[in-house]
Amino acid sequence: MIVDLNSNKTEIVVVGGGTAGWITALYVKRCYPEVNITLIESSDIGILGAGEGTTPQFTALLDELQLTSKDILEFANGTIKNGIKFTNWNGDGESYYHGFNIVRDLNYEAVFNINYSQDSLIALDEISKGSNLNKIEFTANACEKNAVIIVKNENHVNKTFSYDRLGDFALHFNAVMLADFLKKVGIERGIKVIDGVVEKINNDNDGNITYLTLKDSTNVTCDFVFDCTGFKRLIIGNHFNSEWKSYKEYLPLNRAMPFFAKIDDKIPPYTESIAMKYGWVWKIPLQDRYGCGYVYDSSFITDEQAAEEIKAVFGDVTLSGKVFSFEPGTYKQQWKKNCVAIGLAAGFVEPLEATNIWVAILSLRTLLNRIKGITERDETQISLYNDALYKVTEDVLTFLHLHYRSSRADTPFWQNFKTKCKIPEQVQALIDANYDVTAIIPTIKDNLFVASSWIQVGAGINFFNKEEASKSFESLTAGIRGFNYSMLREIYLTNVRNLANRCIDHKTLINIILATGEEKSAK
Repeated sequence: MIVDLNSNKTEIVVVGGGTAGWITALYVKRCYPEVNITLIESSDIGILGAGEGTTPQFTALLDELQLTSKDILEFANGTIKNGIKFTNWNGDGESYYHGFNIVRDLNYEAVFNINYSQDSLIALDEISKGSNLNKIEFTANACEKNAVIIVKNENHVNKTFSYDRLGDFALHFNAVMLADFLKKVGIERGIKVIDGVVEKINNDNDGNITYLTLKDSTNVTCDFVFDCTGFKRLIIGNHFNSEWKSYKEYLPLNRAMPFFAKIDDKIPPYTESIAMKYGWVWKIPLQDRYGCGYVYDSSFITDEQAAEEIKAVFGDVTLSGKVFSFEPGTYKQQWKKNCVAIGLAAGFVEPLEATNIWVAILSLRTLLNRIKGITERDETQISLYNDALYKVTEDVLTFLHLHYRSSRADTPFWQNFKTKCKIPEQVQALIDANYDVTAIIPTIKDNLFVASSWIQVGAGINFFNKEEASKSFESLTAGIRGFNYSMLREIYLTNVRNLANRCIDHKTLINIILATGEEKSAK
């Protein structure tokens, strides 16, 4: 089937607003400015979420959409995210960090004497001692100072300054405010918006959707449809009955209770993930509050017990009242006929690493840039797309499962996870390799998450075998004439700390960006 983009009859319809719906509509408009795009959303349904975190792919998407980080800070109560701080995942109250990638081509190696080739050796040493990587990771050092991974460079000769970004960063935002902002941008760029509810989906003889009938009897014609209806999964699930792949055997959490908490003047540049008795809480800093949510296994506690635990741990909070259930999983066919599901409508593992928007962006790029799904499509292309996105979701499942294989075992939930939950293949391969950290690279080479992410999380939860790490460390350092590891380590750690000390305080940078827009030199 070929769609003629030069025809005035080419109609692209996005069903559902929110973050997924609006980034879909804007991205399609960027790729195909000549098509007519209509977004159908309902003011009665509203938007799920008490605050949302992203990955660096979101800031890259903003660039493509000719938007900026400043827009998110200004119009969506946004903040900057260096990574995630995981607290109490071993039941000891301690924390570790999973930071984003560090930029290694800015010549900071020469300026600050940090040789990143030493990372692996020093990390191996830390793991052999049973330590997490907080001391040696630059991002962790910056986060502990509430600093973003950006430094200010001053030219004392001409009294000017610029900002340099030392690594990838992401953003937090108020999901409702972001949707309102993106809607305003979308309307300005010619996207038509209809406030309504889809009541009937009408197909031709081949099964392709030809028009949607709304509750008020309005008919909306379409050549291609994006299902962005969130957990309702109105089209790809309810209409096309795509096959569902459940992950509840691997990840048993199935319910979430959003809430809000007060924030002080120190705004953390990270999402905090706090392990609880029966799951974990996300804690996302916005400019005026924390957006939080307790994700738990409802087979162990009721909603009332979850609320009691929240109040016991976090004190004075405001429950949002939007408790929701979910089943971790994905549709095996996220693209059927002339419809593709994006975001929650396509599937949802859980929010632990803020992967949902990242996967939505991957979906759009694969469909519109690589496969050209709107313009030319056949069953081969549909199959390639579905296989690619299924693997992405499987990779997310595998990495998220790793987080729960910590040393925590103080409640039935944590005990049950280790004894009853099915283990993904790549995690099992590491277990079979005697928890040897050096087995990471060959084992997870095709996973969506890179080795450094696996190592940060694995070290943080005491997953790796200390003896195996010690053997590898000794093997690497043995026989090197004149090698002084202690001196090398101390110099490295000193330089990491010095660089972190030069990073800008998070709230200070927010104030600078909102006042001057000078974030452009740090993009």
